[in-house]
Parts: sequence; C-alpha cells; structure tokens
Amino acid sequence: PALSQGGRPDPAVILAEVKAATGGKAWDALVSQQSRVTMKLGGMTGSAERWASLTTGRSLLRYELGPARGAQGFDGFVAWSQDSSGQPRIEGDDNARELAANAAYRDRMGFWFPERQPAKIEYARRDAADSGEFEVLRITPEGGRAYEVWVNLLTRRFERLVENEGAQARTEIYSDFRTVQGVSIPYKVRTTRGDPRYDEEFTVAAIAYNAPLDGIEFGVPAPPPDDFRFPLGKDSVEVPFVVRNGHLFVDVRLNGKGPFRMLFDTGGLNVILPGAMKTLGLKSEGALPGSGVGEAKQDVGLVKLDRVEIGGIAIDRQLFAAVDLTRLMKRVEGVDDAAGIVGYELLKRFPARIDYANSKLVFYRPETFRYAGRGTRVPFVFSDHIPQVRGKVDGIEGAFHIDTGARTSLTLTSPFVERH
Repeated sequence: PALSQGGRPDPAVILAEVKAATGGKAWDALVSQQSRVTMKLGGMTGSAERWASLTTGRSLLRYELGPARGAQGFDGFVAWSQDSSGQPRIEGDDNARELAANAAYRDRMGFWFPERQPAKIEYARRDAADSGEFEVLRITPEGGRAYEVWVNLLTRRFERLVENEGAQARTEIYSDFRTVQGVSIPYKVRTTRGDPRYDEEFTVAAIAYNAPLDGIEFGVPAPPPDDFRFPLGKDSVEVPFVVRNGHLFVDVRLNGKGPFRMLFDTGGLNVILPGAMKTLGLKSEGALPGSGVGEAKQDVGLVKLDRVEIGGIAIDRQLFAAVDLTRLMKRVEGVDDAAGIVGYELLKRFPARIDYANSKLVFYRPETFRYAGRGTRVPFVFSDHIPQVRGKVDGIEGAFHIDTGARTSLTLTSPFVERH
C-alpha cells in the first residue's frame, strides 16, 4: 500500500484497496441487508434472522438457541434487548451504547462512507495470524470505542476483527467468502474470547441486499402480556428472608415443588443448582461460559421451568441458568441447602421494598403501587441486567452497580483503582 508522509501505510489507501477487491462500486448501491444464519455455541444449535439499514445503522436481530429465544435491536438512538419472556430492556450503560455505535458504524460501512458516521482511523501495525500476514487498522467511530480490523496482505479483505467488550476482547474470524449481488462477503464467522471451548460459529444460510425494510420495527418493542399471577384481592405480599453472611435467602417453589431456599440478588439472573435439578427431574442444555466477579469461568446450561412461585406470586415459563455453585454456597455463604438464585426477574416485574429491620421483602401489584415514602429518587440504567447509577467516590465520578449480592458497602474494580 501507498505510504503516508510519515512513512507508514496510509489507512485511506488500504480501505480503498479493500473496497476495490471486494466489489468496488457495487457497494455504493447497497442500502439494506437481510440475512439468516445458523449458529453453534455452547453445545447448542440455533438460528437467527437480521435486518439492517446500511444508511441509518438501524438493525433488528431475532434468535433461537436451545430453550432460549429473544431479540436485539438499535433504532438509531438506543440499543435494546428482549429476553425469552418477551420483556424488553433498554441497554443504557456506556459499554452497551459504545458497542451499539460500533455495530451501527459497521452496518453503515462508515469506513467507506464517512458521511454516514465519522470515525478516527489509524494505521496500527503489521501482524500475523493463522499463517497469514495482515495490516491492522484501528477505528474509533463517533460515539463508539476503538476496535481493530485486520486486512489480509494478499487478498485485501477484512478477515479479522478485534473489539473490547469491557471485561474481555472478542475476536471475529471471517472465511468462506462468496459473491452476492456483486460484493464479496464471508459466509462463515468464528467468534472467540480466548477459550476455544466457548467459541461461536455462524454460517450464512441466506442473505440479500436492498430488500424492502417496510414493516420492520427497529424500535423498542412493547411489553408482552403479564406472565404472572398476583394473589387475588391482594395489592402486596410479604416474603420473609434470612441473612447468611450478608446475603438474603428466601423460600421459592419451583414447578409446584418445594419450598427451595434461594439467594435473592438484585443483580442475579435465575440460577438453579444441581441438587434442585435432580429433585425436579430436569436436564439442562448447552455449556455456555459463566462467570461472576473475576476471570474464572464455569460451564452454564439452560433449562426452562414451567412455574416459579414466591409469597403467593406465580410467574410462568422462566428460563434458568443451570450451574454448580454448591461448593461456593457452602464455603463462602455457609449455606448447604441453597437451590439457586432469584432477583432480577422478580424486580423487573414488581415494585419491591427490602425491609432489613424486619427481615422481609414486600412485593407490590404493579398497577396499584404508588410510592409515598421520603426516599431519594435515583435514576439508573441497566448494565446488562444490573441496575447502574452514577456516583462519586472521593470526588471521582464513575458508574456503580446496585447489588444486594454484594455484601460490602463498596467494591471498586481494579482498573478504576489503578487509573485513579
């Protein structure tokens, strides 16, 4: 590639070469994309369909994977997700917003059409991988974060992408290039985050450009009909809890059996342990990567329960992560009869009060609840499924998770401590 004045390869020239090698002017005529893919991850197979506007960056993806199904979207302003129960959630933390801006930039092909979304583009280095040599470009889209694209020296194609997801880096490897409507695109993508056991494979089943997007709803979907039943004639229910090592434990009935003792955690998705699985005669699917605080990972399966009951409230068709936390519960919590974790799925449906003084949770019927206390209202966004607020520690501003599963008053992450 031609050199810039500084003697380093010019990224604009490299990008022009990639465009010429993969379709040239044919890229200029594309305004939308619709694709269907099959996927393999965590021992499960699934499928997904995606629609994207290549001029606005709006996108919609619907997927099915084992017992899980859901959707993700970007309407040009906010990123959102929809879980297996159909509940939508706006992904409002900095990490999600920056990753959504990056994805929209790539959909818009901003590296060839900067008027669609500006970015800072730099030549990073020469590198090698998988017996190939690459020119690595670092791209920082407006509103996003820096990521790398790797251009093969011989084929002049984008064949790798590296992007920091926050806790770890994701690498995408592209192969099986085919020509569709005049442009060369990869039909296979392998995604890795360092451990090959959890690599993800995606294969294009069908793809088309310039299909009409009429009727495709990119905005946040409306909430589904209620999937719960509140006790007849009651506007609130009280659920006693016990405290073990700073954590709250409540009794929950699963599929009509129990009660089972479960940790109540505002940051906790539904989790079920092997002992309860055996009692209920359940089998999980898949082996996805799971982690809590720190870098250690553990296989996580998925299983769907017909009914979860707490304090007389019943919730239907709940997806649980099946993971063996038995030793952790015994060693750290001192609890040898724990069946799992609940929290997020309850709190996203019901206003709730945690009464530590009287050791009880109070859940309120959503349509009749009116707050009348003297509390301070604090706005929050979701960081994945965890409430996140803005705050300061020693005058230093940052984002903080609100988590009853954290027994300390304050936990600081190592990068924050090192930075300040």
